[in-house]
Amino acid sequence: MKHQKLLIALAGLVIFAVLFMALLNFEQPDMPGSQQSVMPGVPSENSDADHTHHANHEPREFFDDWGRTPASPDARAFFVNLQDGDTITMPFTARFGLEGMQVAPAETYEENTGHFHLLINTEIPEEFYDDPILADDQHIHFGGGETETVLELEPGEYRLQLVMGDGYHVLHDPPVKSDIITVTVIENGGTE
Repeated sequence: MKHQKLLIALAGLVIFAVLFMALLNFEQPDMPGSQQSVMPGVPSENSDADHTHHANHEPREFFDDWGRTPASPDARAFFVNLQDGDTITMPFTARFGLEGMQVAPAETYEENTGHFHLLINTEIPEEFYDDPILADDQHIHFGGGETETVLELEPGEYRLQLVMGDGYHVLHDPPVKSDIITVTVIENGGTE
């Protein structure tokens, strides 16, 4: 009974946090797009070269109460069909790989499971490792357990990284992520 009340309270807190985040995005139209976007387009104005757009997002101390979900130190995410330095044309189907754990939809709270997030021209600073991963044009969530997506990016250079989120969209401990790769997108005719 005690655990059931705790789970109900936790679920209410998660719902409140999601609604609050949605409200913030609704009231600030200059913020990058929604979590539904899988066609991010050009980098947003918040994608500074030093990757500090997280400065608009305050760490949430209440997530420290239960800590991050443990992950095997050997677990790693990777791009199956992309390598650092690749040149690609759009649309491009990016495939995601994972070793040392299993892919599961968001809200799956089992050990050694998680879902992919694609970071585009951004990183997650260490001080935000305990917070849910942002949902915008630079942080694409695959909460359904997807292992690939069709990218539609404007011509240019992009830094890409995969990170795994647990059932709460929080990085594992230690974080499970790919190396950051840089790809160049060219138009189908071969010009940038």
